[in-house]
Amino acid sequence: MQGASDAALIAVCTAEGRCLVTLDKQFANPLIYPPASHAGVILLRLPDRSGEQDLLAVVDLLLPHLSSRSGLEGKIWVASTTRLRVFPPESDRP
Repeated sequence: MQGASDAALIAVCTAEGRCLVTLDKQFANPLIYPPASHAGVILLRLPDRSGEQDLLAVVDLLLPHLSSRSGLEGKIWVASTTRLRVFPPESDRP
């Protein structure tokens, strides 16, 4: 889907029940892409001038949390080299 618009990309991911893993911060904006409207987004936040080791650190942080696919549905995960944030937080859900 190289070259597809953001809207087309998220629509295909949603239709196929796929989580979108991206470096594009716009997909983590809940005003543009409300969490309940898609199958999940994982935003990888890498440091400026990042390298392979930074990407591996983010993946290592994510792997233990990916065992439950249902944990992604309707959420935005923001993963950096040191922490994982999930939106909406558990306390915001009924």
